[in-house]
Amino acid sequence: MPKRKKCSEDYEHLLKKMKKLERKILRASRRSSESSSSDRSGVNESVYNPQDMEPLSLEPIASTSAAADAADAAALAAVRAASAAAETENQLNSDAQNAVSPEMPLPLDDETLAILGLTKEIRKELQNKYLPPANSTLVDAPALNPEIKAAVSDAVAKRDKGIEIKQKQVANAISCIGQATTHLLSQDGKNPTLLKLLMDANRILCDCQYLDSVTRRNFILATLKKDMRDQLQTTKIDTMLFGKNFAETIKTAKAISKSGADLKSNPNIKPATKKTKSFPPTNLNWKAPPPKGRPPGTQRTQQPASQKITALKYTPTPQLRDGERRHSHPAPPDYPGCRRIIRESLLRRRVPPASLDIMLSSLSDNSIKQYDACLKKWYRFCHFNNIDVFEASIPQVMYFLTENYNSGSQYGTLNSCRSALSLILGRQIGNDDRIKRLFKGFFRLRPPLPKYNVTWDTSLVLDHLSSWFPNEELSLENLSKKLATLLALVTAHRVQTLSKINIQNIEIKTNEISIKIPDLIKTSRPGSLQPILVLPFFREKPQICPVSTLCTYLSTTHDLRNNHTSLFVSLKKPHSAVTAQTLSRWIKSTLQACGIDTSTFTAHSTRHAASSRASKLGISLDLIRKTAGWSGTSKTFGKFYNRIILTNNDNNQHLFARSIIDD
Repeated sequence: MPKRKKCSEDYEHLLKKMKKLERKILRASRRSSESSSSDRSGVNESVYNPQDMEPLSLEPIASTSAAADAADAAALAAVRAASAAAETENQLNSDAQNAVSPEMPLPLDDETLAILGLTKEIRKELQNKYLPPANSTLVDAPALNPEIKAAVSDAVAKRDKGIEIKQKQVANAISCIGQATTHLLSQDGKNPTLLKLLMDANRILCDCQYLDSVTRRNFILATLKKDMRDQLQTTKIDTMLFGKNFAETIKTAKAISKSGADLKSNPNIKPATKKTKSFPPTNLNWKAPPPKGRPPGTQRTQQPASQKITALKYTPTPQLRDGERRHSHPAPPDYPGCRRIIRESLLRRRVPPASLDIMLSSLSDNSIKQYDACLKKWYRFCHFNNIDVFEASIPQVMYFLTENYNSGSQYGTLNSCRSALSLILGRQIGNDDRIKRLFKGFFRLRPPLPKYNVTWDTSLVLDHLSSWFPNEELSLENLSKKLATLLALVTAHRVQTLSKINIQNIEIKTNEISIKIPDLIKTSRPGSLQPILVLPFFREKPQICPVSTLCTYLSTTHDLRNNHTSLFVSLKKPHSAVTAQTLSRWIKSTLQACGIDTSTFTAHSTRHAASSRASKLGISLDLIRKTAGWSGTSKTFGKFYNRIILTNNDNNQHLFARSIIDD
């Protein structure tokens, strides 16, 4: 006879056996619960009661055959008891789910409730009869916001409409119960029990109405963008599903999204990396193939430029057959901006980081705006053609410029692109003979045309401004427009220069005033002198005297400036300094009031009209150029106007202004 196992091993064996039996019982109980749902027979058969059973002892079992048999019998009895208890509990739960209250004589029978549905006519009659009251509009089903309806698909809209129809019927039921409650309250003998039942029914229906609205919102929010979804979840339900102030909520969501995008840092621009050919793994004795070289005695042939840029050409999209799908080119990464690209190009050319901000300050805001439009096109072009933004070749730049020319760009736009590319690719772009020849072709095929072929007569404006007199009786708006227009005419300077005038730099003398412009303007160059505007008094024509108008303007705005030293201040509080764009609007408005066609002529046309008028009256071209602030080192201008040397005296400086006023 073999030796009997130890007690601990028998104990573990019985535990495993019990767990196995428990799993079988669980499966049997599931099958019995399924059969009990189809067969509603009673459960009065004999079942095991766990309370009548002795508890099962799991103490260590003796190493005898009798003890092992007793333990097996006890375990089997406990398992059977647990199975009977589980089956009884399932049967009781099934009965609880189908529990109903006692039968009612009237009126809640199946025939009265018409569980199979009402006819269309009866349903419409009941809906018209029990409309929601005017003082409880929130009881009715909330309508879907039209903006949301236009954004979701037809399937989502139809599903929402179905729930909305159900909510309208619930609203009719709430209104019907409300009418019954009102009728009972109006009677003398009130029935508190009946009123309590009606009010509880109404509360349950109102809760169903709210839950259906929440369900409708959740279905729709799942189909919207995340940034909009987070904002719309905070809206409250009223007569509209997402609130009446839905438009304001959308504006807030867009503002939050835009602010978040602005706060995100742009990714660093990484240069395009060349893909290297990968070889399969080899052992240590593997020998690489010999490099491809030209045979001895042969000459190296250079690949023509036309073949180098073949990969850049856009091939026509082939027509697709039935069943084929077109894969679009991946979208380019976000454009980092003009300043960031220029900064990266300077770093690549080993510019010290401490010098970057100083070098970027050499570019004006207008130059940055011009370069930004070109570099954005260049950035997209390089992405779609797998070109390094900072390491492009001359043929690739030529193809880019030609593509812009074919798309309708003018000579000035192309020239601005050349300057922007020279800034990030190096001076070789502007000095290359191929680029120069290409631009000569651009000039001949699409020559730049002057903005104005003709100009307007200054006497039209002066005659109109003479009617705005006396200056002391003019409003601040008319006085500001009159002064800005007169200064633009008698100085022929840009509005940028006029916006730089500071009252601390105005010196009023007996017969004239002088205005210094120390700030940088468009024509400022290293080593060049800043302009000084010298204007005489026109005492014989006080109606259009710019100096008299200036003095009146200073006295009128003295109490409005609030420590602002800029000459021109805004028309409304807090009367801060105005920009060049505001001065342009003032001058253009004045020209329009004088009968000038402002659809053709802008505020800058005063520079053309004044200089043309002075030239017609015999004023020296060199004095015109000096007074208007044109560059004195311009060779083209000097040769064209046959410049002569003039002495710098007060009388000559008065000539230009007098040619405008003393016509």
